[in-house]
Amino acid sequence: MIDFTRVIHLRPNNINAYINRGNIRSELGQLDGAVADFTAVLVRDPGRTDTLLKRGFVLLRMGKYKAAKDDYDLVIELEPENSVAYVGRGFAQANTGQMQGALDDLTKAIDYNSSLLLAYLYRGGVFRQLSQFADAIEDFSKAINIDPSRPGAWQARGLTLLMRGSYDDAIADFDQSLKLDPESSDSWFFRARSKSKRGDLRGSLEDYDEAEKLNPSNVSIYLNRGSIKAEMGDATGAIADFSLAINFAPNLSLAHLDRGFYFYVAGDDDEAIEDLRKAIELVSEHESRDYHNSMDYMTLWEWLARYRLGQQEAADQLIINHLNVRSKEASGDWYEKIAQFLLGNLNENDFFNAADIHNDPKKRNGQKCEAYFYAANKSLLTGDFGKAIILLKQCIETGYRDFYEFKGAKIQLQVLNDIYPSNTF
Repeated sequence: MIDFTRVIHLRPNNINAYINRGNIRSELGQLDGAVADFTAVLVRDPGRTDTLLKRGFVLLRMGKYKAAKDDYDLVIELEPENSVAYVGRGFAQANTGQMQGALDDLTKAIDYNSSLLLAYLYRGGVFRQLSQFADAIEDFSKAINIDPSRPGAWQARGLTLLMRGSYDDAIADFDQSLKLDPESSDSWFFRARSKSKRGDLRGSLEDYDEAEKLNPSNVSIYLNRGSIKAEMGDATGAIADFSLAINFAPNLSLAHLDRGFYFYVAGDDDEAIEDLRKAIELVSEHESRDYHNSMDYMTLWEWLARYRLGQQEAADQLIINHLNVRSKEASGDWYEKIAQFLLGNLNENDFFNAADIHNDPKKRNGQKCEAYFYAANKSLLTGDFGKAIILLKQCIETGYRDFYEFKGAKIQLQVLNDIYPSNTF
C-alpha cells in the first residue's frame, strides 16, 4: 500500500493507484480510507460502474445503506442489467425495511443471472423475515446447490427450518454447516436451540458450551443455557448462567427477570426481590406493550417472594397498585384472575374454572399450567406441601416447556423431593 501511496503523491490523477489502494484498504478493514480512495476515482471518472460497485459494497459493510443504494442506483441507471448492482441495492433496501423493493431487486438479479449465489441467500433472508418460510427454504436450497461447500447457506436454511419448527431437518443442516466450519459459534448456538426444542436437553447444553468457547460474550448463550438448566431442575446452574449474562449486560432486564424468578423458586427471596425490582426498573424505561406486559408476571413473582418473607401487606399492595395502572382493556383478563386468586378474592375452584376458558386450546392449556403453579405456590405458603406437590406435577404434565411456571415447577418439585423423598405427609 505504501507503493500506491507514493504513486498517488507523485501522480495524483493516477486512477489505478487509487483503485488498488482502495482494494487493499477494503481487505484490511480500513473502510473509511477505502471509500475515500474510490471516491477519488469517481471524482475523476464519474461513470466507472466497477468503482461504484466497490464503493457501494464498502458502504454496505459500514452500515451506510442509503449511501450504498445511491451508488447502486447510478450503476443500474448506466447498466440496467447489472445483476450485481441489483443484489447490492436489494441488500441495502432489506436493511432499511424496504422489503418489497428488496424482493424486486433480488428477483431481477436472479432473472439476469440465475447462478448468483448471494442473490438467493439475500432473497431467502428477506423471505424469512417476512415469515415466508417455504420460499426462504427454496432459495437457500438453490444457494446450496450452487455451492454446497458454503457453510453459511446450510446455516441459513437450518435457521429457517428451526423457525418453522422442523427441528430434525434443522439439526441436519447445522451438522453440515459445522462439518464445513466447526468454528461457527452461531451454528453451535442454533443447533443447541434446535436440540432443546426437540427435547434433547443434554445435547443442547453441550452445544451451548461449544458456542460459549467460541463467543463467550454472546449473552444469548447464557440466557438460553440457563433456561435449559432450569428445565432440568438445576436452579444453581441456571442462576449462574443468568449471572454471567448480567456480567456482560448489566442493564438487560430479561437477565434480571430470569435470575429473579429462579432465585424465588430456589428459595432465595431477598435476592429474588432485588433482581425483580431491577428488572421492573429497567422495563419501566420502555414504552412498548410487550415490555409492560412482562411487568404483570414480575409483580406476581415479587408478591410470592414478599409473602413468603412475611411481608403480606406490602405484597398485596404491590399487586393492587399494578392492577390500578393497567389499561382498562386488560380488565378481567387472565393475569387479573391470577392476581385476584393470590389476593384471596377468587377461590381455587373458580380460579381453575377460569383457567379452563379460552377458545384456543393451546392458550387454555397454558393457562392451566400457570394455574397449577400459582395454586401450588399458594399451598406452599400455607404449609400444605402434599397438595403443592400434586399441583406442581399437574403443572409439569401440561407440557408447556417454554413457560417459566413449568420450569419453576420442576425446580420446586426437585427441592421438595429432596426434603421429602417419600412424599408422605
